[in-house]
Amino acid sequence: MRVQIEPSSEDGSYPGRIAEGRFWIEYDLVPKGYLNVEDMAGDFVGGRMLQAGEDAAMVARQILRKKLRGSIAGLSGFIFCAVCVH
Repeated sequence: MRVQIEPSSEDGSYPGRIAEGRFWIEYDLVPKGYLNVEDMAGDFVGGRMLQAGEDAAMVARQILRKKLRGSIAGLSGFIFCAVCVH
């Protein structure tokens, strides 16, 4: 999954930045599922129980984005991309 951490410039001179991570859901102990998020190095970033009907990918992006706020330099396990091609 990817989250935007810096937007691109309006004139297109700066492409912006994203960070990538992974998520998975465990159903063993929590019937609705427990969402786990990790960086691309496999380090745990965060997690929480999902509510009925929640979009797991959206929640995972929120967790990843929250972790990135204010501490970009200290997150060595994240992959930062200047240009993202979908």
